[in-house]
Amino acid sequence: MQFLAVFPIALGYLFYRVFYLNPVPPGLQLPNCHVYGLAPFLKISNDLTPLSWLETAEEKRKPGKVGQYRDWCFENKPRVPLGVLYSDGQGREILEYKDKTGLVSSDTKRTLVFIHGGGFVIGSPEHYSGILREFVEDGQTNMLFVRYRLAPEHVFPSAVDDCVFLVRWVFDNSASLGIDKKNIILLGDSAGGNLVLNVAIHLLEQNDKYPLKGVHSVYPVVNVMHDVPSIIDYRSDPAGVLHKDEMSWFMVYYFLGDLSCIEDYYNNNHVSAKALKQYSEVIKKHNLTELANGANLHPENWNASSGVCAEKLEAKLLDGRANLVLTSEEQLRSLEKTKVVVYTCETDVLRDDAYLFTGLLTSLRVPHIHVYEKNCYHSAFAENNYPGGLLREKIHAELNKK
Repeated sequence: MQFLAVFPIALGYLFYRVFYLNPVPPGLQLPNCHVYGLAPFLKISNDLTPLSWLETAEEKRKPGKVGQYRDWCFENKPRVPLGVLYSDGQGREILEYKDKTGLVSSDTKRTLVFIHGGGFVIGSPEHYSGILREFVEDGQTNMLFVRYRLAPEHVFPSAVDDCVFLVRWVFDNSASLGIDKKNIILLGDSAGGNLVLNVAIHLLEQNDKYPLKGVHSVYPVVNVMHDVPSIIDYRSDPAGVLHKDEMSWFMVYYFLGDLSCIEDYYNNNHVSAKALKQYSEVIKKHNLTELANGANLHPENWNASSGVCAEKLEAKLLDGRANLVLTSEEQLRSLEKTKVVVYTCETDVLRDDAYLFTGLLTSLRVPHIHVYEKNCYHSAFAENNYPGGLLREKIHAELNKK
């Protein structure tokens, strides 16, 4: 009887979350940009129709869909006044979230440089405005937002190059900005988690010119090869936020600027023999086959493809800036010069990506911290709810550790 009393309330809440908070424009069925709030509690089989969250092959290739999706995801987000510290007029900017005292340097004031997620295709300061303002409420944190150029208009490696350029600009202009260059920390989620690691590696290779204090990478994209177990577990979870079909949509746009290879990417027909060989060698050399929760990788079962898409994507998949698992050991060891924290959520297709990367750091004896949050899902960092709050509390805790 108690269950019967609670059931209508739970059903009503679900409909409120899905249809009131997340209205879908007619005819638009692109990747989900809001959380339904159930991801930490639900996990289903992966027998749903592949690419069911995307439109038909003909529809998804029509021009203008990315712009529609960007508008849908961010048009209702609160718009806040931001200071523009740098703009090149071409889409690359450094923006400032001000606290009550403004951008003022002190011995205790740190500067967080945030690089946003969104699959390298979407993302805006408005989407993160409320969340990032949490970090400046203590009066001891400057928060800067990196706006980089997005795919499909600007394909890989534009995002990496833009972020390296913009963060270097912050360091090079720290005196005029009034910030302490020895107290600059990078923070990024998802695609941004990939980009902060890329920026950190690039800066730390420059010896002591860029004394980066720390890099905090939240559920980063680090592996673009064959499916890891978490992708299989959550590839079609309707309560989740990021699925395998959405990852395919984002990554093919990022690499190629079009969706011509989305089906091959989704079905793991995008990896050439050369790319698979190098990837498998790294997995075996560093003993990365055992992941979280008893999950294992089986490189011997992976198949290479000789198709057109595998050929078109080969150079991208072998590039350590896209596939951080294939970053050179020398470059990864440069991370020894700063504090590295990687955050992982349980209900996330990218969960095992983080385990691959931290396992690689462990094998190379690169000091790092791996924070695992069980009641958490992809995009929780940017959501104003209980799982998101738990994750951000852990980030605050790591930031505040001496």
